[in-house]
Amino acid sequence: MEAPWLPEELKSSPHCFLLRGGAGGVRRGFDALRERGDGAPLIAGCFRRSLDVTHVSADASTRAVTVQTPTLFCDLRIAVDRPAVGSAGELAALPLETLKKLVMSTHCFSGYSAIRSAPAFRLPPGAAAAAGPGADASATATGGIPQAPLCTRYIGIDWQPPPRLLPNRWRVQPCWAHGGWAEWSDRVDAFGQAMYCEHWRTLHGSREGPFLALRRRPVLSTEQQPPPPPQQQQQQQQQQQQQAFFLIAGNFWAFIQDRPAASALHPVIPGEGGHPTERGSIAPLAAEAELAGDRAALLSMLSLECHVGWRLPSGASCPEAAFLAEGGGNGGGSSAGGAAAAAASSVPRWGIVLSSLPWREGKSFAEFTDRLECLDDKGGSGDGGVEALPHAVRECAADGGVACAWDIFESSGIDTREQLDALLRSTA
Repeated sequence: MEAPWLPEELKSSPHCFLLRGGAGGVRRGFDALRERGDGAPLIAGCFRRSLDVTHVSADASTRAVTVQTPTLFCDLRIAVDRPAVGSAGELAALPLETLKKLVMSTHCFSGYSAIRSAPAFRLPPGAAAAAGPGADASATATGGIPQAPLCTRYIGIDWQPPPRLLPNRWRVQPCWAHGGWAEWSDRVDAFGQAMYCEHWRTLHGSREGPFLALRRRPVLSTEQQPPPPPQQQQQQQQQQQQQAFFLIAGNFWAFIQDRPAASALHPVIPGEGGHPTERGSIAPLAAEAELAGDRAALLSMLSLECHVGWRLPSGASCPEAAFLAEGGGNGGGSSAGGAAAAAASSVPRWGIVLSSLPWREGKSFAEFTDRLECLDDKGGSGDGGVEALPHAVRECAADGGVACAWDIFESSGIDTREQLDALLRSTA
């Protein structure tokens, strides 16, 4: 995927790796960031957005959650008015207008977060004090001007079409004493005020770890002997072309899988065709598809799969999951969210709390995690016969064959094969 018409700003675009080399460019870019030691351990965990304030609006109803490991992240945001859909089979019969609303009421994206020190940045009056005792000890200069860390995010998978010309860059204000952190826009208006501010509240049991980031390998595994039938092999090869990440942050997890290659959204020209001047937007694409009666285009836009959930055993109490399922904050909540809320306070093992596919909320994702096994090709044995942590896991197909392999992009708090297996089985 390339966009030769892009101006020089491409170098700072969150989609820079994607636009330069597609999925391969993303892999190389993320590997380079990791090798350089970039990351965002300061905000590692799972957080729900409790407030989003801009110059023209304030939103506390969108169900928005971010899962962040020390390197990779996944964001999922669902509008309060998203239509309810009981099953995948219902999509074929839904009116075009409803399909368009489904597309426009969902947003998810995933990639790499890098926090670096930055010049002094003056927060609004009282914001520094709100961080709580000791919170500013390492981040405040004289005169009460916090040296707010600067976070830049690089996007590998996006619900919206690329590009976004302006960097996805913002300041982090730790407010741990008050239950989370604040995100301040790095861009300011004519009065020097941040263009927006978002509050992110910590979900219990996420900041302590362990952390795991899996990235699907881009090539078909050759371990399956004998080879699968041609039709199954074709399906596996198509899956291998789709980027995917699986993240765990303590008690929470996120899964995101890009659209199939045939459904990929091509780069658009910002400022033309109804797109904002600084980025591409899926809204005009969905509106155009509805006007043209193109059901297939709308369904392809909905083919990006993203889930966020809770990994503990069935029956474990999860009030945060219930809060998200009920609508995220200011009452209301979609009817799909309301249905999920009934089961969210006692979610199943690997329960899905929030999903880009409404009918999956409240269901279990164990069908995926139960098929993950440690690979032996890059593993080894440590001292005392304790098996070392492998470099990858494999995803077994439903018939027992190998569907694909996942590289362990990052792990923290997981030192042995036994610990990894226990994490994936939610037994520890």
